[in-house]
Amino acid sequence: MTISKNVMLVNLFAFIFVTSCVPPPPLAQTHVVLTSDIIQTYHITENDLKNVQFFLDKKLVIIGDSTSLDKRMTKFHELKLYKNRIYDQVTFSKAAKGILVGTRLDGNLLQRFLKKEVLKLDITFEADTTSFLTFIPNASGGYELETLYSGKFVRYRNKQYKCLSGCSANALMVDAEFIQKLITNKRVVPGNELPY
Repeated sequence: MTISKNVMLVNLFAFIFVTSCVPPPPLAQTHVVLTSDIIQTYHITENDLKNVQFFLDKKLVIIGDSTSLDKRMTKFHELKLYKNRIYDQVTFSKAAKGILVGTRLDGNLLQRFLKKEVLKLDITFEADTTSFLTFIPNASGGYELETLYSGKFVRYRNKQYKCLSGCSANALMVDAEFIQKLITNKRVVPGNELPY
């Protein structure tokens, strides 16, 4: 049985038409670590930061515990004392989205990194804007979670939590597209064109 050239051409044309109609895959979203260099280089203001979408570099788990004391008198006039510990674990997934709720320039963090302005960012990852985590620049300028006592404890919900799985090194990321738009939107002052 022979297939005519016309049928083969129609089939080939149909194949090319179908494959050319398939939309290209969407570009992957690019996140970059927010650094003090980025803030200075692109002149990002506090107002800009309030509109930035923040992300977490990796999963962040913090655990806190509180103690409650109780007493009970038995029918035999024995006083029984109880000490209960209540655990509270908070887990933030990787790439959890957050917004800025406050900026601060406080604390004696090595004299604000030897007299340079050290900006602290209070980021919330919940609908409750009173619960936030504070991020500060590390030695390389990238924003990481602020911790107490050798990188072990975090202040959250007005309580002290312990970091699990190295959450203190969790970097704060931003959408790279926002940075690009910010560069594009900056006004360029026209200069003189010199001959060469």
